[in-house]
Amino acid sequence: MLPSPEQDFSIYVGFPFCKKACAYCHYKPNIHFGVSEIPGNYLDTLLKQIRCFLQKNNISNKTLPSCYFGGGTPSLLTLKQVNAIKTLFDEF
Repeated sequence: MLPSPEQDFSIYVGFPFCKKACAYCHYKPNIHFGVSEIPGNYLDTLLKQIRCFLQKNNISNKTLPSCYFGGGTPSLLTLKQVNAIKTLFDEF
């Protein structure tokens, strides 16, 4: 659901990559295992999709109280990758 013009919003950013499967993981069909870092091409595509969403939905005057990284092991992100995502949100 998209936010109305007067609403703030939160966003979920998924990273479907893990080093190994956890015993409790129910996302196994959707996760790529044996990965030690988030692939650069995935991040590039993700940044393009986020930019498109933010532009299309006129997010520039809204507050983003929550940005959740999940969907696998977002701790595989490098500081440079995290900063690239933050910089994109800062533009809006």
